[in-house]
Amino acid sequence: MGLFTATVCDDGPFPWHPETPLAQRPGLLAAARSALPPGSTGRFGIWATDIGPAAFCLLWPPQARRPGIGSGPLPNVPVLVFAGKRDLRTPASNAAAIAARFPQGRLVTVPGVGHAVLGADFTRCAQNAVGIWLSGGVPPSRCPRSPLLVNPIGAFPVSFATLNPGRAGGGRGRTLAAVAKTVREAAASWAFSLTGFMQVHAIAGLYGGTIRASGTTFVLKGYSTVAGVRISGSLRLYRPDSGSALPARFVGSVRVDGTKAAHGRLAVGPSALSGRLGGRRVHGPA
Repeated sequence: MGLFTATVCDDGPFPWHPETPLAQRPGLLAAARSALPPGSTGRFGIWATDIGPAAFCLLWPPQARRPGIGSGPLPNVPVLVFAGKRDLRTPASNAAAIAARFPQGRLVTVPGVGHAVLGADFTRCAQNAVGIWLSGGVPPSRCPRSPLLVNPIGAFPVSFATLNPGRAGGGRGRTLAAVAKTVREAAASWAFSLTGFMQVHAIAGLYGGTIRASGTTFVLKGYSTVAGVRISGSLRLYRPDSGSALPARFVGSVRVDGTKAAHGRLAVGPSALSGRLGGRRVHGPA
């Protein structure tokens, strides 16, 4: 985290100069925000600019301004550039442009990966490419698609009533669908706690409750992503005897309650939910 902070805050362009006193920076940042053209943050509000490095680096110590990079050609040295095809922070087009500026630049693109390619490519193609390059060989220009860490989740339901009740029907079916949705979202939150910059001790549910992750296990307490449905219990990473473990799946058991839910208890399998809700047996996809 320290290296990231130093790199971004020491080198990045901001609405202030490096020597600008800390007290003056919030006003300069506010003025820069106000000057953004309409639509600059897409469907998000101006608050989205807080995610960027400017707000992050407001308290970086003032320092004397240094000369920038010269306008001459970049050095003729070996350069290996990686680009995750899903990277929104540093897009693959930027990586290609950087590699093209070096006479010995090589670009390796990795489908299915976002930012931080070397740590997120589960095929290990990117890591192997580094070894090939360092030994004087020619790395591949494109890696195989990396599997996802967790399955993607769709949009959250507007309400409990909008959930598809499936074969179970009625309130029990909608509760089963809500639990499946919540378990998948909890898995994504677990992945966030595992791969984020900072250690996350507890993650709040959209409508209440928490997840507490510890290694390959997480505990849910009243966790809710659908209003009126809460789940509590413990889930652990599923490790198949054969085949790929990715995308990650979880197994365990949960108790279901809430003002809209059919109450009961469900076993969470790698691909299905089963148990009793509202006094009747139910079964459905996880």
